[in-house]
Amino acid sequence: MYENERELQVDLKNYLNTAGYIAVVDRLDYFDVIGVKCPKSLLKYRFDITGFNNLVCGFFGHSTIKDVYYGLKENLSVSEISKKLNLAWTSTMYRINWLLKCNLVKKIGENKYEVINPFISFEDYEAVYIEAKLINWKKGINQCISGKAAFDKVYLGVPYSKVHLVINFEELSEHGIGLIGVGDENEIILEAKFNEMANKELKRLQLEYHWYEESLIELGYIPRAHHP
Repeated sequence: MYENERELQVDLKNYLNTAGYIAVVDRLDYFDVIGVKCPKSLLKYRFDITGFNNLVCGFFGHSTIKDVYYGLKENLSVSEISKKLNLAWTSTMYRINWLLKCNLVKKIGENKYEVINPFISFEDYEAVYIEAKLINWKKGINQCISGKAAFDKVYLGVPYSKVHLVINFEELSEHGIGLIGVGDENEIILEAKFNEMANKELKRLQLEYHWYEESLIELGYIPRAHHP
């Protein structure tokens, strides 16, 4: 039925959309399909503020753009934020300039900035990752295991007609990975276990990089031609 995995990914995306998620096929091809169960109105509100700019900047860890934003919200000076986050002045300013670009803060004086809009991110909403596979289930399971750190639920997605060929149900269950079949029928064959250990900051970064822009295209807020 499927000539390639991209066709399978699209069907899995459509299935998640019918289940109440805002789902996309990852254009960077790192995570096949990502769905987030958040209100469309929140996504629109975020887009109205920041446009298609993502809210990621710098390295994973203590020196994120979010930390700098909340430092400014506490009315800390640039020097105080730099000291608190153990950042060089230039690194702090790089993040502040990104916040300015995203219309979240404004400059009110020499090295003084004021928060003007909320920092809207999506890590508090249920996020699902599906690894699509036509063959090579073992590789798919390993990819699912690798992706668990950043998502609440992870599934292996296969053509419904091949569900009976996926023989590693015990391994899927052991790792809390679910199984979805699409095509002739659409069904969750094995429900994924909710991942209580998902890292919220890593989740936020992955959603910003791999889901946010594509979700704007999916909902028609920016045209597909916006990105080559």
